[in-house]
Amino acid sequence: MTHTPRTFGKPMPLKPLMERGVEFFDAINATDIDTVLKRSKRISNIALTASSIAAENLQLEGDSAPKQLVFAAYLGIGDITARAVADTSPDEAERLLTSEQTHQTLLFASKTLRSYVFDKLAKNYRRQNTGFALNENGLLIQEGFPITEASIGKGCPYAMGNQAKADYFNACTDAIVNTYTQAYRQDMPRNIVDQLTRRR
Repeated sequence: MTHTPRTFGKPMPLKPLMERGVEFFDAINATDIDTVLKRSKRISNIALTASSIAAENLQLEGDSAPKQLVFAAYLGIGDITARAVADTSPDEAERLLTSEQTHQTLLFASKTLRSYVFDKLAKNYRRQNTGFALNENGLLIQEGFPITEASIGKGCPYAMGNQAKADYFNACTDAIVNTYTQAYRQDMPRNIVDQLTRRR
């Protein structure tokens, strides 16, 4: 789902960062999806908007590290959702990407792979349809996709630990999927070029 960002200066210790991150995810999860979409205006802006709204709701606009956690989570799941929608439909993508199989796949990938590897995997899935794949039960790692030793390392701290942490991780990824699939149902502009083209 998310990965600890690099920051300038002394980074926030992991445990406080995770606790603050939960506050930010709770804040955005409690926000109506249409509020996020109306303010975003285009799909490519949803991740930034979600992280900003979470910070504003908590009156912690200057707290950049947890904002980056939300931003990274939306960006990665947004990439995966974009490909799923392109290959199916918003409704079918939502069904597949909130399934138990998808939960297990994202948990495994997020906790096993280094952050930049997961990010690249999600981006390549959107652009090239590689790394991940869909079947009738949801998302999985593409058969034969190489996971090298160099790819394995510290991943998302929210994906590690007990069942309660896993359930929270799954609830957050589901909320992100639901946000993006609703954007596609509304036929929102994909990016700034699409947005400007529609104004003509």
